[in-house]
Amino acid sequence: MSEREPFPDGSFKAQVDKVIAVQDYSPLRRCVRLIGISDKSFSNKLFNTDGGCQTYVIDLSWTDLLPRLLLYPRTWMSFSLRKNLLEMLEDAPPGIWLDIRFTKEIEETGSYAYEAFADSEPTYLSIKSVRFIVGPTVEPIALGTAKPAPASIGVAAARLTAFHVGQGMCSLMEDGRDGYLLDAGAGTPVRRPIYRAGVKSGGGSFRNDLLPLIGSLSLNAIVSHPDSDHWRLLDWDITILSKLTSVYLPAGQPALAFSSPAIKKKVIGIGDTSFSFSGGDSLEVRRSQPNVSDKNGECLVCVAYCGGKMALMPGDYVYDRMAVDFNTNIQAMMIGFFDAVVVPHHGDHASASAIVAPKNPNLSVAFFSAGTRSGYGHPTAASLNAHRARNFDVVDNHRCDDIIARQLLP
Repeated sequence: MSEREPFPDGSFKAQVDKVIAVQDYSPLRRCVRLIGISDKSFSNKLFNTDGGCQTYVIDLSWTDLLPRLLLYPRTWMSFSLRKNLLEMLEDAPPGIWLDIRFTKEIEETGSYAYEAFADSEPTYLSIKSVRFIVGPTVEPIALGTAKPAPASIGVAAARLTAFHVGQGMCSLMEDGRDGYLLDAGAGTPVRRPIYRAGVKSGGGSFRNDLLPLIGSLSLNAIVSHPDSDHWRLLDWDITILSKLTSVYLPAGQPALAFSSPAIKKKVIGIGDTSFSFSGGDSLEVRRSQPNVSDKNGECLVCVAYCGGKMALMPGDYVYDRMAVDFNTNIQAMMIGFFDAVVVPHHGDHASASAIVAPKNPNLSVAFFSAGTRSGYGHPTAASLNAHRARNFDVVDNHRCDDIIARQLLP
């Protein structure tokens, strides 16, 4: 194993993960969540090598960012015209990075960083400047081949369980032997220090229904797209990370965070893929071909079949985009009748239209996986009401600060 990289001294090169987030650690401010690397990794393009490079999660508070953001360097001018700051951060082309200059602090400040996919604590930062720079692009994940499960029969019938994880998504399909995490995210009000300590800030134990279910499984993860609210549990919990045989991501998309040596060799890019369970149950994964390419659109969409029942897990890919996707296998999902659906994009306003049909009106479940993060306001009243009007049994527990299981199938 290669020697662990020391924490960068004075500078990160970073790309945006989430424009609007809330810090997990004090001072719990609104922030931009970034994935950072060291200057050495940046200049040598180590993120594009087989060995990868250490990556860092950076929660840069807006109160630190705004006064110290240097606009506009000449290399950025042509792109930034007529865009506000949120658009500039959200829509930055592949070769645009943030150069963050800082000093490390012992006392709490407004921003911090920690090593991704590691048992690490945050280092607080005093931000000196932030500016846009042009740099190398992160190469997309190549198309690989999914590893088949062993031919032996599972110890139980397959089942699908979704989890309330706050502002994130996480489900599990398993048969007592093989398991597939379908996203492994979490967010406010579920927070990293509470998860890791197992104790809530006000006292009392943190409940985690996920860990007992994956305890003895041969485990893989299918991450719908590389936004961190769909994989943060792999970062928070090295026990889960160490159990994973493979981490499947949409082929053809870059994923800077997954350049970390702790996870890079497990990553496989996939297209349309099927995973079989005993008794004829299966998990069907489809790689989108969106008519407009963006972070949420370049994704994996999953359909689980358990005991003659069917559930849809589209990640952040909303229904009306599925209906016009160039992958006809995804288009065909829109005419299906589902026993359960994990509502796309955490129940945002866009998920309130073109909703798929319930197989059993008022019994089929619409599971809302959302939290209390300010800014986005998920789940929206429009999406909750539209799923009720479509005759789904709506399950919404977005204020839950534990990880609570809800079996969806069979």
